[in-house]
Amino acid sequence: MKVNFHIDQDIDEEHAEFYVKNLTERLQEIANSINADNQILWGFKDKDITPLQLDKVASIRTQNNKVIAETVDRQVFILKQKLYMLNDLLPGDFIKVSQSEIINYKSLDHLEVSNNGMINLILKNGHTAFASRRFVASLKRRLGL
Repeated sequence: MKVNFHIDQDIDEEHAEFYVKNLTERLQEIANSINADNQILWGFKDKDITPLQLDKVASIRTQNNKVIAETVDRQVFILKQKLYMLNDLLPGDFIKVSQSEIINYKSLDHLEVSNNGMINLILKNGHTAFASRRFVASLKRRLGL
């Protein structure tokens, strides 16, 4: 694929345009990543509302009918968005590993495969996520396995 950059100091708003034959999953991830650049999530904890940089979020999951974000330093915040909405908004670094959890690929430490074929994803902050069978194929594809 050919890539061109047009540098114009007088431009009002930076933007990107893609001329492609087909919109692939990889191109959609690139577009999402560009759109999500410097994106933050607002996390609620006690009476505080905290901006969470996406690169500091290790996982997002549902727990007790709430959507929570766990940071790389193990802080837990409640999010107001639904998990399925976040899945559509988050950049390509985030991988849906089950119906109830999305992990940040950059926070992944290693995988453990159990005897029954389940894949446990161990994050750098010590959290363990479980990849459900339904998401194993897409997880392997994303990880290049």
